[in-house]
Amino acid sequence: MNEGFETDELTVPPTNAPADTEAEAIARYLQANPAFLIERPDVLRAVELPHQVEGAVSLVERQVAQLRAHNGQLERRLRELVSVAQANEALSEQIHALALALLCAPSADASLALICARLREDFAADAVRLLLRGHAPQLRPREELQQIEAARSVPLDQLRLKEKPRCGRIDPEIAGWLFGAASETVASAALIPLQDRLAGGVLAIGSQDPERFRPRMGTLFLSRLGQLVETALACHLDD
Repeated sequence: MNEGFETDELTVPPTNAPADTEAEAIARYLQANPAFLIERPDVLRAVELPHQVEGAVSLVERQVAQLRAHNGQLERRLRELVSVAQANEALSEQIHALALALLCAPSADASLALICARLREDFAADAVRLLLRGHAPQLRPREELQQIEAARSVPLDQLRLKEKPRCGRIDPEIAGWLFGAASETVASAALIPLQDRLAGGVLAIGSQDPERFRPRMGTLFLSRLGQLVETALACHLDD
């Protein structure tokens, strides 16, 4: 009569040995290990229970606390990403506006005046200095410009700039050489090396905020700013 069935499929366990169901095994394990859900918050987040509090903190309250903490971390991270994206968008627009303005500049001197003004107004620079090796007669003397002869270029070499900008705090002696009297209020600075026709030169931007230019900050926009400055000036200096 049992042909076609697995014999143990219809087996009834003896009444004196109740079946060990999966739910009962889980219940016994949790009773023996009361800290399991605390040590495994990932499992706790997946548990769904009605909110019933009887004196002590309930399991669902722990679950809610875990979820709230996790959501708080995600919200903070999202705010940070949005803030960075907004700052990058603003910088991109400012560099674009500077590029458009430089297209209309009639001379190297006019380009330099525009660069210094925009860095102070749009980029909130507290001090600006352009250091060039050699002499460019097309540029009139101005506070933001230093044209350095080869014999006086030693401090410039001490900056150890290569192809990428450097940011952070600088030695007071070098700061004084770069920014003159303005160095007393400069708490951090960005030094942008210039290439091509202006190779060996440096665009220095100082800020009173010690956190404005940090050693590990991204330098992509600073590099683009340097390329824009060197291209705008070189095209007139070559005339």
